[in-house]
Amino acid sequence: MNRIAINFKYFAVLSVCCMLCGSTANAQNNDCLVELEIYSTPTTPATLRHQWLEALSEVQADRVSSKTTRKPKPSVEETSYAGSKVILVKGVIGNRKIKLPGKSFSITDKAGIKNYLQSLRADGAKTTLADKKAFGLTSEQLVSVHSNFTGTLSNSTKDQQSGRLLNRLLQSLPMTTNLSPSARAALRSDTTVTNEYQGLATGTALSVELRRHDLVLRPSPKQGRGVELEIVTTSQAPESWPTGWPTKAAPVTTFPKLFEVTALQLNNIQLDSVLNAISRRLKIEFIVDPAAWGSKPVDLSTVKVTYNKARSSYSAAIGNVLNQSKPQLRYEIRLDENEQAFIWITGN
Repeated sequence: MNRIAINFKYFAVLSVCCMLCGSTANAQNNDCLVELEIYSTPTTPATLRHQWLEALSEVQADRVSSKTTRKPKPSVEETSYAGSKVILVKGVIGNRKIKLPGKSFSITDKAGIKNYLQSLRADGAKTTLADKKAFGLTSEQLVSVHSNFTGTLSNSTKDQQSGRLLNRLLQSLPMTTNLSPSARAALRSDTTVTNEYQGLATGTALSVELRRHDLVLRPSPKQGRGVELEIVTTSQAPESWPTGWPTKAAPVTTFPKLFEVTALQLNNIQLDSVLNAISRRLKIEFIVDPAAWGSKPVDLSTVKVTYNKARSSYSAAIGNVLNQSKPQLRYEIRLDENEQAFIWITGN
């Protein structure tokens, strides 16, 4: 009878908790109830179990209990009750540490345990305990962000205002964006866009154009809110979304036309004109790194090049004329988020 009475009382408390969470936690997309069970062996001193229960009373679990078993193992279980999620976390206590699924904490690290449980409450066990990859994201989150960047630019971008283009690209993304003060200034910039991004993916175009303003794009996991985008200065982000991706195969396999042989006669011709002509002939975009010359604006029209060969691959010709720039430039084949190839031109 006592056990039944306790269970009915527990479910009544749970129902009240879930109703309260409906007005507060649900607004934050949080789970309703997080229980913490600490396990120890039968030989564990009662005083140690008491110390742990006392410490864990301050980590904001909805319920904390202590049990003994011969071979305790950390685990986490998610169940649903009355339409709300219940997360049961089982931890194993040792002398001064507790082993929870995926992490261990000392008895004095109440803040760490509290944050761990809050992460479970906000994001669920799947996200909290998954291996983290780039940007602290799970593999599933990275795939989702990458997918959000695959929209293709259908209109010409050259000679547009950079600020307007950046605004349009950001508004096309189904993600919350957080802007630094420098990013807000960039969105008002009337600087002319010099690259043609038409046909390329949003992620690549956005990442490249932000470099013109010394800015980078960084996906960031936010507890209880999923993944948001941050646009910050280059110095603030040791890790940022790349300006295109390396090819999976050899360059000759990725874009064979680049290695076709032709006759070229170039005598004191502007470098931008040469690259534009090759781009049209090969039907591939040349994307110039806005930061290729550091703080100095990139202007390929100021560079004059000469290259005369009766037989030369386009690859060799491009490499040669870029080397005539001061400072020297180099190129490589990269892929956008849709695996569309483009030529990336940057500094040595």
